Amino acid sequence: MSELRAERKNVALAGFDEDLQALLTEVLESDGYVVSAIPYEATSVDEVARISPHLLVLSTGVGTDPIRLLDSLREHAGTAAIPVIVLGTTEAIQEQAHASGNVYASISLPFDIEDLRDVVRNALSETPFEARVQTLPLGREPLFSEAADILATTQRELMLTWVQQIRLVEPFRERSNYSTREFLDSLPRLLYALIVVLRRDAPPDVLVHDSDVQARARSHARLRVDAGFSAEAVVREYQVLRDVISKHLQRHLPAEAVVKVLEEVNWLLDDVVRITVTEYVRMTLEGQR
Repeated sequence: MSELRAERKNVALAGFDEDLQALLTEVLESDGYVVSAIPYEATSVDEVARISPHLLVLSTGVGTDPIRLLDSLREHAGTAAIPVIVLGTTEAIQEQAHASGNVYASISLPFDIEDLRDVVRNALSETPFEARVQTLPLGREPLFSEAADILATTQRELMLTWVQQIRLVEPFRERSNYSTREFLDSLPRLLYALIVVLRRDAPPDVLVHDSDVQARARSHARLRVDAGFSAEAVVREYQVLRDVISKHLQRHLPAEAVVKVLEEVNWLLDDVVRITVTEYVRMTLEGQR
């Protein structure tokens, strides 16, 4: 029995009141997961790290500052690779959460139980890229780890700045009905994959051949294809992102350090662009058949 239990995925619940926590525990355990419930007054990075779940489901309705917690989870080595599903009470909270690279999905409160079950199932369908990369040695020089820490800590701010910038650029400027979460889509998770690579002694093509990274790029490409954006527009998104990252690093690192880090960041971003555009072209060709 203990061996069977060890094979089951562990889902942690945090920030829920007792009644909803009990209901979700029953539902998720019936789906075969091991559920760890963290009382909202005890919700902290250290507690999440102690449990070390495969997935964290976080309610923003009560308890600690959920957005600050998401930032802290990205900073902590023991929690940086744990994907989070955020249940948000307001659109503003959901936007802030969606901009965080460690958030797999954000869902409105109140929510449909079946929708949550589907999202949990999808989130646990394969090992996240971050968890696989975390097993690689910390072979980089301190400068790259410092840059990764800066980007991880402030990624939410960075991505929301990117949204403000991309809204000023054609053809995105004319899409005033496009929400912040639609603009972001899976870009925060693609950027987060790049950030965690900066800390590791990873092979040069670590992003290119990873199925999880490809899935994130596929999701972003599909949204842009469905919205009618061109491949050139998708490339433009990444150009603006490069600029935002560059200006962001310039505020935190000496000029010579920024140049060195950006060489690596641009190399990794080139891989992400190639993956996304390849998926875009493939989907476009499939749509023409």
